[in-house]
Amino acid sequence: MTIFRRSVRIAGAPGAISADMEDDFHRFGVDMTHDGETITAVQGRAIRTPWNTCKFAPDALQNLVGLPLRACASDFIRQSNPRAQCTHMYELAALAGAHALRGQLQADYAAEVPIALGDDPTRVTLHRNGEILFDWQVRRPSQPHGDVHSPERLVGGDIIVSPEPFAGRALRDLMVWARDALTPDLFDAVYIFRRSIGISAGRLMDLDAPDVDIAALLFSRKSGDCFTFQPEKLATTTRTRGSTLDFTARPGALLQDIS
Repeated sequence: MTIFRRSVRIAGAPGAISADMEDDFHRFGVDMTHDGETITAVQGRAIRTPWNTCKFAPDALQNLVGLPLRACASDFIRQSNPRAQCTHMYELAALAGAHALRGQLQADYAAEVPIALGDDPTRVTLHRNGEILFDWQVRRPSQPHGDVHSPERLVGGDIIVSPEPFAGRALRDLMVWARDALTPDLFDAVYIFRRSIGISAGRLMDLDAPDVDIAALLFSRKSGDCFTFQPEKLATTTRTRGSTLDFTARPGALLQDIS
C-alpha cells in the first residue's frame, strides 16, 4: 500500500526561525527573522516543485515583512491574501511565526496517510518530536468511476471516525471548530495534519500522464487558489514531470538535506 508522508520541521533561535516541509509532491522552506513582535525579513526556498511557476513564488513572501507574529497560524493567514502566495510557503511562514511567538523553537512533525479507498476507515497518524500526537480513523469516501485524471476525484468529503473530540467532523470544516476548541499549539498540529490528509488525495492522479494536460485540468477547479494557479499564469504553467517521489518505505529520506 502506498503511504503519503509529509514532514514539517521548525528550528530556530531568538530572533530567527526556519520552517521546512517535504512530502511526495513538494520540498519548500522559509527562513524568517523577527523582533519578537513583527517579521523583519523573510526568504522562501522552492527546492522541489510540481509546477515550473512555483519557483517564482518566494518573491511574494516579501509582502509579509512588517506583519505581526500571531500565536495561531490561522490568525496570521488572515492578515494577508493567501491566494497570492504559494500555499505551502505561506503556511510555513504562519507556522514559523506562531512557534516563534510561543517560544516553541524546535518541533518536528511527521504525518502518515495510507492511500486507501472504500468504506473502511483508514488509520492516519501525526507524530510530533517522535511521539504520536494524533491517531485518527478517517473514512475516505469511495471515489467516482471514470477518468482517473478527473479533478473531481480530488473533491473532499473525508470524515474523522475516531477518536473524540474529533469524531464525526468533516475535514473540510475541521479548522473552523478547531480554532475555538483547541489551544494554539494543538491547532497548529491539526492544521498540519489536515493539510497532509487533504494533499494525499493527489496520489489518486497520475500527474505525469503524457496524454493529459494536467495544468488545464487543475486550473479548471483551482483557478485563483494560489500563486501558480492565478488565471494569468495558465499559458505559462507546465508540470515539472518526475517531481513526485514515493516515501512509502523510506520515511527517513524526508528533509534529509537538512538532517
